[in-house]
Amino acid sequence: MTKEKLLSYVVNGDFLEKKIHHIVRTDHFKKMVEGDLLFLKKVTDWEDPYDAAILKLDIDYNGTPTTLSEQIKEIYGQCWSERDSECDGLWRVYSNNRANDVVRITTSVRKLLEAVLYSSAHQKDFKDVSIGKICYETEEELRKRLVFCPYELPDAVGWGKAFLFHKRKEFSYENEVRLIYSVANSNVKKEGGICEIPIYGNWADIIEQVQFSPWMCTCKKDELRKLLLKSKFKEETIVSSSLYEKPIGCIPVKLYNDEAQKLYHSIGNPLSKEQEEYRQTISTPEATPESES
Repeated sequence: MTKEKLLSYVVNGDFLEKKIHHIVRTDHFKKMVEGDLLFLKKVTDWEDPYDAAILKLDIDYNGTPTTLSEQIKEIYGQCWSERDSECDGLWRVYSNNRANDVVRITTSVRKLLEAVLYSSAHQKDFKDVSIGKICYETEEELRKRLVFCPYELPDAVGWGKAFLFHKRKEFSYENEVRLIYSVANSNVKKEGGICEIPIYGNWADIIEQVQFSPWMCTCKKDELRKLLLKSKFKEETIVSSSLYEKPIGCIPVKLYNDEAQKLYHSIGNPLSKEQEEYRQTISTPEATPESES
């Protein structure tokens, strides 16, 4: 697919080559890898009250009053982040209080989009797909957007989908990227507000890195690593978070020998006057009766 064609599915700029990251529970991740599946959540189940607010708006459908949620109830989404550095808050928020039981996967916008667009499911089961960066605005700016919602279909539905790429500034630390689907076929597997679709290709070729949670136990890591290697993931793509590893190369406040002193100076940390005096007292042998005579 040409770049121009791919960009027609992208909202808020050309960032096809940008790396994006998604935190997912290990039980869902296992199903993803074993079945080369993608799981999307119904947008009407999202927790942000401003996501839900647009769905409660009254609109007109062929002369019949209804709500926007009735018209876009078959829209599903998945949240990613373009934030490359680890974030304690994101680990915790997206783990649903199971921070020791999640992984962070990395791919590019292009790879994810192609995995979706080339899938057989997209060809027959979906109306449209879009992926885009979230625009962060003040609460007042979002309220104004709600006021100017078109009252009649199809403009209201199109406007409602576009609103899903706007969020309050309080969430800007997430640097969120959203993948949005419109389901057209009732044959798509849906359960508990989750939509399950097969991807094109396999995750081993699409995912560039799998990072274990900083709180994950060794036995869980070993279990997942075994599954990933069996599923053709490369060893170098499987890593553990270092967010809470102890600092390396710490030097004691009191240095006991000249070797330690040289090391301390070599990393640009001169001894304080007190440290130097203490070093002298312990590195100089005490006088003995024999040496005094």
